[in-house]
Amino acid sequence: MTSPQAEQPSLPNPIRDLSERARDVADTLKRVHSRLVWAQLSTFVAAAGVALATVFAAGERDALLFLGMFLVIATYNFAYLKAWLGARSVLTAISLFFTEGLMSFFAFILADRAPARRLLREGVVVVREEVSALWIAAALLGLSGVLLLVHWVYAGRLRRGLRAEASTATGSPSLPA
Repeated sequence: MTSPQAEQPSLPNPIRDLSERARDVADTLKRVHSRLVWAQLSTFVAAAGVALATVFAAGERDALLFLGMFLVIATYNFAYLKAWLGARSVLTAISLFFTEGLMSFFAFILADRAPARRLLREGVVVVREEVSALWIAAALLGLSGVLLLVHWVYAGRLRRGLRAEASTATGSPSLPA
């Protein structure tokens, strides 16, 4: 008699996991029909593109930290979108709070890095010229934060209005907002 073979636990497949996550992002973005959200996402991507191209071209020592920060902000921005699309108002507000905080902080960092400054490179003090493209990236990141905040206010009002219309159409008493 042979014993039945036990199922082997499947090992994690990073390519499949990455593919599933990419599909989740794509599906979420397909559900977004707000021009305001698309404007916010576009300004965020433009800010990231300008900042990353600038710091990598300038050979900054901590250019990968800039990339990491933009990925963190993008993650919170995506969490906001998922919560907003799922009509989870508390999670939307929390995600908005963290996204706005991170965007503001990083816009400040970009603006702080833009002016000319003295740097210590290999034991020698050198003067780095102003990097004006970082001013542009900081402004775009600030605009992205403002657009996200405007979307939250506008979408909240729209959602409350639609809920009020639905409750009056069904004859149920509406609750005060």
